[in-house]
Amino acid sequence: MRKLLFCCLCLLLAQPVWAEPENNSSAVDTSQAEVPQAAEQSLPESDASAPDEAQPFETIVRKVEKEIIPLPDCNDEKLLAQTREYVAGYYQKNDNLGVMFRRRRHFVLNALHDFSQEKIADYKTQNARPVSDMIAELKVNQGIIEENMRLCKKQIPVKGMKDIYLLLYPEGEGYKVYVLNLNPKRDKTYDNSFVYAK
Repeated sequence: MRKLLFCCLCLLLAQPVWAEPENNSSAVDTSQAEVPQAAEQSLPESDASAPDEAQPFETIVRKVEKEIIPLPDCNDEKLLAQTREYVAGYYQKNDNLGVMFRRRRHFVLNALHDFSQEKIADYKTQNARPVSDMIAELKVNQGIIEENMRLCKKQIPVKGMKDIYLLLYPEGEGYKVYVLNLNPKRDKTYDNSFVYAK
């Protein structure tokens, strides 16, 4: 009898329990288990701006505006009047330099009209000295741009006499005017100048 009871008890314990699970929201439904998000997402594309990849440098071009200042015409009446006054004073101070100098003085004083405007670019060689020297001086040492220079030429109608040049540029409230070739044999280029007031 004891053996029979022991066998029945063993059979009852060995059988699985078929109880329905309670409706619990915390129960895990293994049939629809979600795939982890990290596994579904593809790897991000490589960053084009990553430091290990060579990228071309962006070139920044800045335009520097040049201030162009209006200049008087080569035959401006006021300019020529001041030029004649300056040249007459120059020759008066140098009245004892000989016959050739006085001859040049005569022709120059009577020729200070009808100047022609010249291109600065045509006067950059040693063949155009002393004009080329003066242009280089203004550009390099004083920072004057070509657009703010005016070169005026008066041809002296006498063989062997150098032409007269006026080289002017803005200075202060007026213009600085260099008179070149007044006395080619003695003149220092930078000495012969005056300020033309507007």
